[in-house]
Amino acid sequence: MKFEKAGGGLPEKERLFIRVFLVPLVRVLMNWTIARFLIKREVKIINNLVKNISTKNLQQKMAIDRTFAIEDNSRQFSINEILEHLVIAGNLVKNVIETLSQEKDVDFDIKIEDVKPKENKQNKIKEFLEFYDKYDSFIKYLPKKQSKKTKAHPWFVRFNNFDWNVFMFMHTFIHRRQIEAILDIQNNKKRFLSNALKTIFIAGLLLTTILICWFLVVSIIYFMINIEFNFQILLLIFITYLVLKAFYPKNVFR
Repeated sequence: MKFEKAGGGLPEKERLFIRVFLVPLVRVLMNWTIARFLIKREVKIINNLVKNISTKNLQQKMAIDRTFAIEDNSRQFSINEILEHLVIAGNLVKNVIETLSQEKDVDFDIKIEDVKPKENKQNKIKEFLEFYDKYDSFIKYLPKKQSKKTKAHPWFVRFNNFDWNVFMFMHTFIHRRQIEAILDIQNNKKRFLSNALKTIFIAGLLLTTILICWFLVVSIIYFMINIEFNFQILLLIFITYLVLKAFYPKNVFR
């Protein structure tokens, strides 16, 4: 499957909706306390989602259908890569907020391609939780004053320090939904495999039953038409009965 290059962006209608409607709406509804609470809530949800996932599934790259605010290149990540991406982007956002809060210009460029995951190592959840704990402490003690200085997001509009903190929540929320989409695909595959194995087992059991019944019928007919009935066949019939009684439910042989 071929994906667009990193930093390719969102569909223009989606970007316009975010710039014109979503950003102004969020600015009205949010404050520092609400944003901090929602970020902590997202971290808790993500931790609960991934803490019992196997290393193999955490590192498995999984292409999901593109969802709202995720560019095409990002929908191929593994769960570990999503966690790494959140830490990389989160560190950048933290630096921007810190700089703007001092009413200083942010003198570095923000490029989407620079915050993509660079490795797919184990135990990214630990790094993820440690970073968000530090970020929460940073926001907790940050003076809650909206900066006059701003820094533009590559896709949207210029954000001040408050806007970037709200963006931190939205960004975490969006990628939490991506993790849920990956887990849905993985769980559906497990259910499909489980159902397939059950079907094979039932089919095999049915075939075995048919063969045993056929053998019993043939043996009985042979017994009825042949006076010189072989004692070994009779013994085999008895053994077959014992096997059926052992493996089938007891109410079949009351």
